[in-house]
Order: sequence, then structure tokens, then C-alpha cells
Amino acid sequence: MDLFYNQYGREGPPLLILHGLLGANGNWHTLSRTSFREVASVYAVDQRNHGRSPHTDRIDYPSMAADVVDFLDHRGLEQAHLLGHSMGGKTAMKTALTYPDAVDRLIVVDMAPREYEPHHTDLLDALARINPAEYDERDAIDDA
Repeated sequence: MDLFYNQYGREGPPLLILHGLLGANGNWHTLSRTSFREVASVYAVDQRNHGRSPHTDRIDYPSMAADVVDFLDHRGLEQAHLLGHSMGGKTAMKTALTYPDAVDRLIVVDMAPREYEPHHTDLLDALARINPAEYDERDAIDDA
């Protein structure tokens, strides 16, 4: 999977940033272009099915961890620091567990290594049923 990314800085160890659910690489733009780039070569990616990265029917942590390793391999990077927020934190943890040689440091933000109840299922199902092209006003979508 050829993940879309923005790069900030070109010196220092590689730092790969993985955003959370429904996020994109731009979520980390301010820190990436200021503080982080002073100490690392920063790669802020769009994970699969997010932003400008390819969209596929498959979205699971083993696949997303493999995406991380493929991303590193295609850039000739043997290891990287991984910073993952929320869903990106789970991707980073899965990458560290499955491909430990690819991860130099692991930073997990706003996520714990445990199971969570799928409390967004109803919202995601409702979003999947709506076709925005059928509505002229946002209020009508909210009412649907």
C-alpha cells in the first residue's frame, strides 16, 4: 500500500507519525513543522482508508502494521521512532509487536493496550446509509 505522507526536516532519526481514526497526516502538521523537525526527519502519513492514501475493503491492525513496514522499506529506512495517536497508537503497538526490528522507539498517545467496546458502530452505520448528494441542506441529513 503506497501511503500518502508529508515530510518535515531531513536530518535526525526517522519519526513516523500515525494519526487517529477519521484523522489525517495534517493533524500533526504544526508540531511536525516546528518542534519535531528540529530533532527528527518526520514522516506524517495518512493511514489506509484515510486522507489521500488508498482506500480498500480491508482495515485491520495487522494490515496497517504491514503498511508501516512497507512504508519504511520503500524509503530504505531500517527502523523508525513510531508516534501513534489513538487508532494510530494501536497501529504503532501492533507494528512493534509484529515487527520489533522496525521500531526504535514507541510513543503511544491517548490509547491503552486493551479492548474497547465498539461504541461508534451506530454512528458509522448511519453515515454509511446516508448519500449526501440526495440532500440540499445539512439539517436534512441530521434529521435523516
